[in-house]
Amino acid sequence: MTVHLITALILFAAWVVVPLAQPLGRARLPWLVGALGLTLSVWVDDPRWAAGLSLTWVLFAVVYAAPPTWAFLRRPRWHLAALLELSAPLHLVVAALWVPLAYLDMGPEGYPWVIAPLTAVHFHYAGFAAAHLTARALTRLHPTRAPLANLGGGLLLVGVPALAIGFIVSPLLKAIAAGAIAIGLLMVSLVTLPKLRRRRWLMISWAALPASMTLSLVYAVGEYTGVWWLTIPDMAWTHGLLNAIVFAGCGLYGWRKDAA
Repeated sequence: MTVHLITALILFAAWVVVPLAQPLGRARLPWLVGALGLTLSVWVDDPRWAAGLSLTWVLFAVVYAAPPTWAFLRRPRWHLAALLELSAPLHLVVAALWVPLAYLDMGPEGYPWVIAPLTAVHFHYAGFAAAHLTARALTRLHPTRAPLANLGGGLLLVGVPALAIGFIVSPLLKAIAAGAIAIGLLMVSLVTLPKLRRRRWLMISWAALPASMTLSLVYAVGEYTGVWWLTIPDMAWTHGLLNAIVFAGCGLYGWRKDAA
């Protein structure tokens, strides 16, 4: 059942989270082809064919990430919100790449096979969606001095790639990076929630983070110390659903309504 949930979370990211994040514009057709290919890959028994179909999602992610990356290279903007906005589509490329790797059972050496699809989920939500939502909180809700929000956004910006490196380099780095992501998002939620009294969907989104990130901290400490208070299925059905449906889904829908 956990495998089915992981698959559903990836498809939810493809069909709901990504198009809610911002207007797709010229990337709409690549998105549709990629999302369809990703969906069809779920029903294919041969892992090589499934990996091949999921490459359509990788191609979409590259098309989606190309314009903001090119714009940044032409005219770099080094403030935190701009870096978070740039990191979101780049994280989507990484997330998409992990899907065919998961089909081909090419996860990090020494880890169970489920880590590969979980990494795909992680970069769709803790990477792509969280970066979008944090950047918007910084620019639209905290446009002036907000030290705690800026520190939290900085921890998220550094923590997501550091977590990926930690899988390869060091369990300690992996635990620290997971803690940085969780604490960073908690910091942003702490100063963001008081500003959302009349924005119901955004309030629901950020209100989910204390529970979701507490679970993440407990899991990270338990994994590093070897004391497994929470299992991977426990995290998928609690932390995973809170992050995907409540934080990402409600949050991005809330910003879409706010802009309408």
